[in-house]
Amino acid sequence: MRSEAGRSAYPLSWPRAHRAGVWARRLQRLTGVFLVGFALWHIFGLVGAAHDRARLADLVSALYNPVFLGLLLANLGFHTFNGLRSILFELGLVGVKRQAGLILLAAVGTGLLVGLGLLWRLR
Repeated sequence: MRSEAGRSAYPLSWPRAHRAGVWARRLQRLTGVFLVGFALWHIFGLVGAAHDRARLADLVSALYNPVFLGLLLANLGFHTFNGLRSILFELGLVGVKRQAGLILLAAVGTGLLVGLGLLWRLR
């Protein structure tokens, strides 16, 4: 099915048919699901480890694993910076032509956050 502009009307069509903002929104949703899952895992892990020091030590060691910390900071950073981009766009402070640059800025900010977090962890 094609719309008048020649693009597919299906929301999950080939990536070339979409602009950067569509993919940024999809990643926003994906990182949001990951962060909600992390929050639930963290809460239930802390409740379960409240009276067991060994379980608490396992939870803390998992949280300070550099790979896990990097993934967490990447999700948190992109979700935050892209959320700020979305707010600026929705308020009309940034036009459509600047979206790709702001998405790139969100990616750079995410990279900086991950790098600083891992430097802090590995010091």
